[in-house]
Amino acid sequence: ALRSAVEESLAAYAHSNAVFMAERLVACHPSPESSHLLATAYHAAGETHRAYSVLNPATTPRNRYLLAVCAFKLGKLQDAENALMAGGFGDAPGGIGDGAPNPAYCSLLLGQICRAANRTERAVEHFQRALRICPTLWVAWQNLCQLGAD
Repeated sequence: ALRSAVEESLAAYAHSNAVFMAERLVACHPSPESSHLLATAYHAAGETHRAYSVLNPATTPRNRYLLAVCAFKLGKLQDAENALMAGGFGDAPGGIGDGAPNPAYCSLLLGQICRAANRTERAVEHFQRALRICPTLWVAWQNLCQLGAD
């Protein structure tokens, strides 16, 4: 019932209610899945620091990806990259499984991390990989154009 309440609150953009219910869920049923829901609620509510804290250290691919997203938003570039690489996101040719996003989005995030760290060549490689996997990933095209890549 709590899980459904969190998901329903998130779907209705009732973020503060989602946070409250997710905190109860974690208290009653601690698990990586419950932590993911709480971190998702915190992230949606604009509480990225709290989402990062809930997920760190992340034990599942899904949580590692969200940890990387939060770390990136917080400017913790090395933590973001480490979260992705620890999960094998940087090298996986196919799906990661366990609720993790399409590998194209993992490559996109790695490209954004590398770009922010001024590692342009690696950023271009990740953006190109993202586009090979998902040619409609407009943000990757946009980044490549901004970097002056072919």
